[in-house]
Amino acid sequence: MRWRRLSRRLIYAMSQKIRRCWPIVISLFFLVSGLWIMASGLGVVDFLYEEDFTDFKWCDVNVKDQVQRELNGGLPASEYLVNDMENIKMFSDPLRCQEARNDTLLIIVKTGADRIERRNAYRATLSRIKSRAGWNIQTVFVMGHHGNNINTLIEENKKYMDMIIGDFRDHYYNNSYKLIYAMKTAMNFCSEVPFLLSLDDDYIINIDNVIRYVSGRVKDEKLYAGWRMYGEPYRYRFNKFGLTLKEYPYNLFPPFITGGMVFWSPLAVKEFYTAMKYCKMHKFDDVWMGILAYLLDYHPQSLPEANVHRSKDIKTPSLDGKLGEHGYSASEIADYLRYLNSNTSQPTDLRTDARNN
Repeated sequence: MRWRRLSRRLIYAMSQKIRRCWPIVISLFFLVSGLWIMASGLGVVDFLYEEDFTDFKWCDVNVKDQVQRELNGGLPASEYLVNDMENIKMFSDPLRCQEARNDTLLIIVKTGADRIERRNAYRATLSRIKSRAGWNIQTVFVMGHHGNNINTLIEENKKYMDMIIGDFRDHYYNNSYKLIYAMKTAMNFCSEVPFLLSLDDDYIINIDNVIRYVSGRVKDEKLYAGWRMYGEPYRYRFNKFGLTLKEYPYNLFPPFITGGMVFWSPLAVKEFYTAMKYCKMHKFDDVWMGILAYLLDYHPQSLPEANVHRSKDIKTPSLDGKLGEHGYSASEIADYLRYLNSNTSQPTDLRTDARNN
């Protein structure tokens, strides 16, 4: 009987302790649960669920094989098409180059729909450079729209005839659309596909160094070059560069060229353009190009001369030995490009001749 009384007292004492601690236990449970839910919502714990890059898969077809098949005259794999590259809508006429026997460098500036000051800065400087060292050089602009400014953009293009106005909302996360329109323009620009240089609209470049660089390349080279990056996705949702697991489930990015300044050879233009048909877009255009490069077995070439960092310690930049820098305002672009690139000629009309349509 004595052990029964002791056991009852022990059980009673434990129940009293549990009763006194129960509110604390409940509070801790809800606190931990709340913190976990908040952390999950912010993406803080997403890294726990990432897939290893060794399992990388982005398209439903062997992109490299399909691209080679098409470039050798084969038919598209219509059942795997993701992006309808042939029927994209534009609010501008297709642009064409001036036919010539010289090599052509097409410079396409990715610009915001409302950034006319920057476009005009390039028009007053870079667009006036039509030839250097036997190369034809033409500068055009690619953008989306904001819905309410389409007519304004159309009127601007009637004046300058140098714009690719795509049918998409102009937004930072839609820059991949700009590359679709840029690649399509490059594919159809000349009788032969040109070398392509894409720029963000805060870049200044040394055109002589650029021409010197592309002159040392060949048309059928697998050239995808610029400032090369390696990295892993940000999982914090409040970050501008944050990605959900649905948007990108892997723990690493393939190596890619930062989107501000990128060189493509004519062969690369053809292969990337064709690959775009079969691969879903990524909201970061440079990461998307890195994905395509990985699937096409390209090795992004790093160019130290394409430094992404602006020289802030001097008032007037010197691009001796450099291809370009970014981080410049519209007024700086106008001043510095004029200073860096003399011996310009007058711009010419890029409007498509109606007889060629």
